[in-house]
Amino acid sequence: IDDASYVTDYGAEASQHSESILNQLNTITRTDYADGVRSYLAKILEATQKVDLDSLRTNRNPSFFDRFLRSKVNNKARFMELERDIKSNMTFCQNRLNQLKKTQQVFSELFSKNEQQFRELTVYLLAGQLRLEEEQLALQHLPEQANNVFAHQAQLDKKDALSRFERRLQTLKVLRHTVLLRIGQLRLEQKNTLTLIDQANEMLNLMIPAWRQQIMALFSLSSSDNNSELYAQLAATQESLNKQLLSLS
Repeated sequence: IDDASYVTDYGAEASQHSESILNQLNTITRTDYADGVRSYLAKILEATQKVDLDSLRTNRNPSFFDRFLRSKVNNKARFMELERDIKSNMTFCQNRLNQLKKTQQVFSELFSKNEQQFRELTVYLLAGQLRLEEEQLALQHLPEQANNVFAHQAQLDKKDALSRFERRLQTLKVLRHTVLLRIGQLRLEQKNTLTLIDQANEMLNLMIPAWRQQIMALFSLSSSDNNSELYAQLAATQESLNKQLLSLS
């Protein structure tokens, strides 16, 4: 309490530590891994939307206009070309996704640092508050020293020291509340990252492979086979795939 620099120095150190945690969080959220995942998913979405399911179902030849623009995929040869582009984008997307997964370890470290700082601030504030109350109570029971100039000045100095100490405790309370709020920020950022990872994994490892296999199965059917059931399933798969890719990208 009598050391004017002690609480100030501790507050500066705690603030710097808090700033370090926040900077690490900003570094994670500003990486291009998540943007890269979304970018490649957008390219895959654009590719899947080129497939003309109606032409594939009826096995009709593309019109001159379609052949000229080459905007629609309506035969096996065109689809094989498209599939190579999709696989390439899936590989790039998976690489970005793997990098994004590694950030989860950093999130865990930030949680630990943030919680440790919160506990330390709580202990310091509790100890400081108890000491403040103890000193204020002792000061109240001291007799007035109006006739002793030096003793009276010492009492005034003590009151001023307690007032400064109380203000510093209030400053640490603000910092502690900021650390508490950051826990929610960390949780939200981690939740958003995990959601993107889960959904991108589902797209790359389940939805897109299933969609490609269904299209290849459609090509393997002869003209006499009944492909209505397979086509209906493929149409549902493509609609769901496009909706989820659109929401992610």
